[in-house]
Amino acid sequence: MSRIKRLHGRSTGDRLQLTSRFIGRTTAIVLKKRMQVCKFSQSYFQKKGRLYTISTSVKSLSHMEELTVRDVGEEDAAFILKWYSYENADG
Repeated sequence: MSRIKRLHGRSTGDRLQLTSRFIGRTTAIVLKKRMQVCKFSQSYFQKKGRLYTISTSVKSLSHMEELTVRDVGEEDAAFILKWYSYENADG
């Protein structure tokens, strides 16, 4: 089970909350300006269920962190693509 939630920071929508569950629950709050790349992929079985895997590389001061959320619904994936796109940037 995966969940994507947009967090509003100073009304610019510059944060994204990624939550995934397998055995435990993992939640990451990602700043848009720290995201280096955002990748979308689908396995054969995900295509049948219209699900995606989303991976993003996030830069901090000392290292890069790769975050992955599996089985994201089509609507949530489209939302993230639009949110991350520079063509639709707020500023």
